Amino acid sequence: MMQRNEKISSPDSGLPARALLAGSIAALAVPVLAWLGLLRLPEILPQHLFFFFHTAVETFAIVVAILVFSTGFHLPDEKRPTASLLLACAFLGVGLLDFLHMMFYYGLRESLLIQTQHKAIIFWLAARLLAAGAFFAYVLLSALPPRGKRLPRRLLLAATLGYVFIFAYAVGWHDDWFPATFQQDLGPTPFKISLEFLVIFLHLATLALLLFRRRCLHALPAFTLLTPALLLFVASGLFFFLHAHGTENCNLLGHIYKVFAYLLIYRGMFLMNIRMPIFRLDRALGSLSRAKDEWRKTFDAISDPMFIHDTDFRITLCNQAYAEAAGRAPHQIIGRPYYEVLPRLRGPQPGCREALARNAEGEEELFLADGGITYNVRFIPVKYETERYSHFLHILRDISEQKRVGRRLALVDFALNHVSEAAYLIDENGRFHYVNDAACRTLKYNRDELLGMGVVDVDPDFPQERWSDHWLKLKMHGALTFEGSHRCKDGQIFPVEIVANYFEYEGCGYNLALARDITERRRNEEALRFRLSFQKLVADLSADFVASPWERTDAAVNHALALCAEFFQADRSYVFLFSDHRHTMSNTHEYCVAGVEPQVDAVKEVPLSAFPWFSRKILEQEVVHVPEVDALPPEAAKEKAEFLRQAIQSLLCFPLVSADHPLGFFGLDAVRKSTTWSDDQVALLSVVADIIAGALARYQTEVQLEQNADRLKNAQRIAHLGNWDWDIVKNVLVWSDEIYRIFGVMPQEFAASYENFLCYIHAEDRDAVEQAVRDALERNLPYSIEHRVQRHDGGLVWVHEQAEIIRDETGHPLRMAGTVQDITERKSLEDQILQSRKMEAIGVLAGGIAHDFNNILTPIMMHTQMVLMDTPREAPARHSLEQVHKAAERAKNLVRQILDFSRRGEYEPHPMKMGPVIKEGLKFLRSTIPVNIELESEILTDRDQVLADPTQMLQVIMNLTINAAQAMHEKGGRIVISLSEKEDEGLVSLSGQPPEKKYLKMVVSDTGAGIPQEILPRIFEPYFTTKGKGEGTGMGLAVVHGLVEKHGGTITVRSEPGKGTEFEVLLPAVAGEALPFPDLNPPFLPGGRERLLLVDDDLAVVEAVAPALTRLGYRLTTKTDSLDALAVFRDDPFRFDLVITDQAMPGMDGSAMAEEMLRLQPDLPIILCTGFSGKINEETAKKLGIAAFVPKPFGVGDIAPIIRKVLSKEQLSRRV
Repeated sequence: MMQRNEKISSPDSGLPARALLAGSIAALAVPVLAWLGLLRLPEILPQHLFFFFHTAVETFAIVVAILVFSTGFHLPDEKRPTASLLLACAFLGVGLLDFLHMMFYYGLRESLLIQTQHKAIIFWLAARLLAAGAFFAYVLLSALPPRGKRLPRRLLLAATLGYVFIFAYAVGWHDDWFPATFQQDLGPTPFKISLEFLVIFLHLATLALLLFRRRCLHALPAFTLLTPALLLFVASGLFFFLHAHGTENCNLLGHIYKVFAYLLIYRGMFLMNIRMPIFRLDRALGSLSRAKDEWRKTFDAISDPMFIHDTDFRITLCNQAYAEAAGRAPHQIIGRPYYEVLPRLRGPQPGCREALARNAEGEEELFLADGGITYNVRFIPVKYETERYSHFLHILRDISEQKRVGRRLALVDFALNHVSEAAYLIDENGRFHYVNDAACRTLKYNRDELLGMGVVDVDPDFPQERWSDHWLKLKMHGALTFEGSHRCKDGQIFPVEIVANYFEYEGCGYNLALARDITERRRNEEALRFRLSFQKLVADLSADFVASPWERTDAAVNHALALCAEFFQADRSYVFLFSDHRHTMSNTHEYCVAGVEPQVDAVKEVPLSAFPWFSRKILEQEVVHVPEVDALPPEAAKEKAEFLRQAIQSLLCFPLVSADHPLGFFGLDAVRKSTTWSDDQVALLSVVADIIAGALARYQTEVQLEQNADRLKNAQRIAHLGNWDWDIVKNVLVWSDEIYRIFGVMPQEFAASYENFLCYIHAEDRDAVEQAVRDALERNLPYSIEHRVQRHDGGLVWVHEQAEIIRDETGHPLRMAGTVQDITERKSLEDQILQSRKMEAIGVLAGGIAHDFNNILTPIMMHTQMVLMDTPREAPARHSLEQVHKAAERAKNLVRQILDFSRRGEYEPHPMKMGPVIKEGLKFLRSTIPVNIELESEILTDRDQVLADPTQMLQVIMNLTINAAQAMHEKGGRIVISLSEKEDEGLVSLSGQPPEKKYLKMVVSDTGAGIPQEILPRIFEPYFTTKGKGEGTGMGLAVVHGLVEKHGGTITVRSEPGKGTEFEVLLPAVAGEALPFPDLNPPFLPGGRERLLLVDDDLAVVEAVAPALTRLGYRLTTKTDSLDALAVFRDDPFRFDLVITDQAMPGMDGSAMAEEMLRLQPDLPIILCTGFSGKINEETAKKLGIAAFVPKPFGVGDIAPIIRKVLSKEQLSRRV
């Protein structure tokens, strides 16, 4: 049978596979339905005819089995797998066992065999088991991949016959070895039934394997027949099982199903083993015939003459081209020796004989004089059926035209090799395909070397990246003529003129380029160019120095050096100038070609004495020409060493002289190779040296004048001092640049006259200036005055002027020349010093006021709180007491504001609400603002929490409100303070950066006169004010600006004259809990039974604090003198649990007393109180070991929690 993976089209297998499968399933349904009792089988054949039917059916089955064996065993097929042989041999055994079954079947004549039903059944079961096992093994082996060698078919045949012989012997003579298979009246035994079911199970297992491996077995032609056959075998088994319980009809149908199943098996084996090989053979013969026809057509289609001859040199086959070349029909050629046909020779070619002897290919050329044709003949040995080469294939190729072309190419090559130009044949990739002898001579390569190279290897002007553009240009124009350069093998580069010609051959583009060496032509052109450039150089240098302003002298000199170096082929050109009265020289100007190390930065302030030989010649105005540095005389040893250090091989130097005064020298260096300059060149360079010397002399003069002017201008700028000159007769006033800067005006904006000068004088100072001028002109008094200048930008500048009068011989004034000095900074410093002294005095006064005032407020707050604790909420007097407490709190905040204003307060930001601060500020301001000014607030949000110091925020509100009120104190008006929220879109802070979070917006607007636009940018400057003397310090808005920025906010102003001003303050909004206002009647005040020492020199404070603390349960000892208190403490340092002391006390202050007490009792907790002290604060108190720092004034609600907190910490530390 076919291999499992072989996929070829098979011949028709009979009925369609689906029809066979459907019929088999329908046939299987009959015994299944009968078994289930759903179908009753009718009587098909009378009982007395059953024996004859059984014999006929078994005989037919035996014949089919033998046919299956024959088709699978005898046909030769080396590729037939073991599965087919196994099935064929098994069916031989099945046929023999069926024959024995038939012979022992009851009904035959007894004389032949001893017949029993038991023996017949045993043979029948043996045949069924052999068939079922063979089917399973066949499918299993077909599904598995082929493995090694097959089992010999004779071995399989012997095994089958052995199986039959064993059963024949055992059943024929020893049937008692087998269990009973049938009992009269009882039917089949369990042994027979189990074997029948085993057979059915094997068939079902085979079906399952077929379905499971159907993808591997679908190529088997028998696959479509094996499946219905197995279904029929299963149905046959079921019928035989039903025969024991029914009529002979089941036995009859079982035999019929078996015969049909045998037929299907035979059909499959026939297809596999007979029809399929025949089908393959037909296909192979057809393919071979077609291949032969195609080969023959191909052989005849070849244009070269071809023929095949045998070992006797007789032609056995030729193509049409050979027949046409020979002028004969193919049948007239076949069988004749080839040397009698074409080519006509006296015998076989020597090359053919040699190739035949060696059984190898050969080749030779053959010229036929009669036809003038040259053939290239190839001999190729050919094998047919034997292992030896028995024939030779001759291929004749006409190369006559090729020979003629070769001769023409040789002529062309000869001609190109005898032209003077170098010739190159170049492809589109720039590779050489041909070079002539001239190319090899000029480039100094041999031909093989050049043919392995390309354009980029010999032409430095054509790197690879430029070649593609050049090729496209050549292809577009067809021919190009241009100049370039070529590089020899030894690296020498020479100029060439190239004529490039583009053409295409066989679809490919080529360039035939002719290159001519133009070195001599270039030399002649260079000589002419030098003569023309010689004249142009002198003209250009002269024009450049004459036309250039003196400021561009350095650039002009450098340009001249570059031109000279290029023109005279020098590697370095330079100028040295003398300094320090011609004792030193410096390289001031230099030009170097690429690759030459500059010296301009290295050679500075070199003493002339270091090079005496060279310096003497230059100072004596001699030209120094050194063609070879190595040839310098011994007295120039120092010069030689320096020249060699700079890698100079030759040099030429000219003295630079102006008015017989040596300025320095101009020179050229040759570094890369030595150079000798001609006399003509030296003469030209002498002219260049004179031109450079004149330009440098002019430059030095101009620089000296410019430096003097710059010194004067710089001195005036530093001193803020300008000079002026007034032509009194013509009334023309001339100012220096510094005066224009001081007055804040551009020269084009000032009409230069005395009257216009007066327009810039401050109106209040103008009369004094005019009087001073008159006194100087008329009374000859000194003109020296300080006055203010009103600038266009609104600013004021203080100046000091002084001048002298220039008169004629009669004493009449002609001119007045003077200076103006900006003294604004001096005036500002004077004002700041004065303001600082004022602020210092205010600070001292504020500190004293704060101490005394806080000591006064402390008993007020303590007594008020104690009375409030004893006063019911419904009592009439409670409201008055609360107002007293609020007034004390406002006084406490007022003291803090005074300290902040004098810079003695502390910045304590915490979450706070701006609405209450605005309301408190309005209450405070209402009494200080004139009654003709309305004061209102608009609180538009309750989310008004910011991180700020309430006192400083109150100061911002007060300063802005007071500033607005001062702008309306005469006519009155309306001030509105509004508070709202604002997103950060489009906001810009004072620093120019956009804010990053949500803001709380407070706007203070008024209906006053507004602020002029010209002074609006300066309103936040310290000390800037537009108020009269004594009306303001210029610090109010500056303080506001500083406080707002310190709190991370921004402040902007919008104002329009006549319509009022609006200040907008933006403060970052914060979340969290704002600190509440103190509760005037706290629900609980912590107390205790500890012993306290209270020390304060103010008896009122002691009398206020002591009762309050006693009321809280503490046991108090009070002292109004620190020294007395210290003496009591020394008597028993462990008597007191806590000491509360004031700081500022006569004799010994609180901190000193605390230090002494802590020395005696280190664990003693001390609370330090102060109305104000510049000496100590909370931080320094902690460093002294003081437990708590409490500023005055304070109430019982402030001090009680602090006492309890300090004592609790102390008690906890003692336990630990």
